[in-house]
Amino acid sequence: MTWEPFASIFAVLALQLQKSDADEAMARAYFLALKGLELELVAMAAQRMGQQGGASGRSPHWFPKSSEWKALALKIEEERGAAVSQRIRDYHQLAHAPLCLDCEDTGWIVNESQGASARWRHCHCRQLRRLEVLGRRPMPSLPAAKETV
Repeated sequence: MTWEPFASIFAVLALQLQKSDADEAMARAYFLALKGLELELVAMAAQRMGQQGGASGRSPHWFPKSSEWKALALKIEEERGAAVSQRIRDYHQLAHAPLCLDCEDTGWIVNESQGASARWRHCHCRQLRRLEVLGRRPMPSLPAAKETV
């Protein structure tokens, strides 16, 4: 995550939650606290806070602390990861086949270059699943359900 896109997200959230005393120093402090996260997760959390109110607890319309923003971003990451996993399970039930034929949706394949020691490595589809969690790629599409008569 870089400063410029984060500053835009911060500014919109500050306007939505009427944080009139927000300034660049405050935005940079939040940026430092959140910079280890992917921008998409930070943006999804900001969007949710803008719609539902920022902080949780007794005063939901106060501007969130950086720790609350981070916790919500991580919660969204977990929710989206679970949604991708559920979509893959649904795909298996409908298609009776894995999305990835290389690893059969485990995310791991044998590293054949290791020879007899057969070390494991991440499958290429693991990066695709990550892009789906971040929203950079659409979730796996489900095949049409087969009619049973």
